[in-house]
Amino acid sequence: MLKKTSVLAGALIITFIGSGETQINCIDQKEVSKTESSTIPLNVQKVFQASCFDCHTRGGKKMAMNHVNFSEWDKYSAEKKATKSADIVKMLKKGSMPPKLYRRTHPEKVPTPDQVTLILEWADSLNKK
Repeated sequence: MLKKTSVLAGALIITFIGSGETQINCIDQKEVSKTESSTIPLNVQKVFQASCFDCHTRGGKKMAMNHVNFSEWDKYSAEKKATKSADIVKMLKKGSMPPKLYRRTHPEKVPTPDQVTLILEWADSLNKK
């Protein structure tokens, strides 16, 4: 009887730990999505998620996050959002983002011309406010 109880307790602990990890992952994903989606339109957010989030969100490259950190976007003032979006425009128009090495190693993450236009229009709308 003691052996069966130990096995059952072990199974419950493993199940509990497993579900806890799943829940933590879901919380992290919801936190990032909630942050970006509240002020960035979903279609623009999807482009950022596919092309920019690797470096420009929590856990990304420190230097990249110093320029634009989408995990902190909603904490930015309207003026800071406008400045950051103007910087995004400048970098996209120069062809500096994503950087050349990243483009070579992750060609699937390079935004298409239509996606760049979408971002430019969104950024322009922020700078008119």
